[in-house]
Amino acid sequence: MNPDGIWYGQSENGIGRCNGQGIDINRDFDYFWEYSSDRKYHTGNTPFSTPEAQILRQLVLTEKPEIVVDIHGWSNCTYGDKQVSACFNQNFGFKNTKAMTFLKQHFIGWASQYARAVLVEYPRPAGSEDLIQRQFSGKTIESIKAICSLP
Repeated sequence: MNPDGIWYGQSENGIGRCNGQGIDINRDFDYFWEYSSDRKYHTGNTPFSTPEAQILRQLVLTEKPEIVVDIHGWSNCTYGDKQVSACFNQNFGFKNTKAMTFLKQHFIGWASQYARAVLVEYPRPAGSEDLIQRQFSGKTIESIKAICSLP
């Protein structure tokens, strides 16, 4: 979803954080939005200033999903809907689910106004081999299966 962010991030603020214009896409949503000139968390001049944010907004408003899951790393926790979060908490061993209000400007905070929403923050791996050994992909699949069984 953010191919130019991979290129941009190699010399700037971390792979995938910002798009090619240096805007942090995840902070481009009108959920407690405020302007930031910080290089790492730079916003556009208004919410939904990036094509990526506009596309995500259109997708959610058009498709009207019941549940939205946004996966990031590396805080080792979940934010948002408690039942949906519990599916990941159980499989990954996360100890807590944090309130969505912490996620100012974020996609998942914005999406929570329209669907049951959760931000999953994977645990920090020691390296790519650690991702495999700790079975992140299998745990994610099991979590999604559990979500499909929710009332």
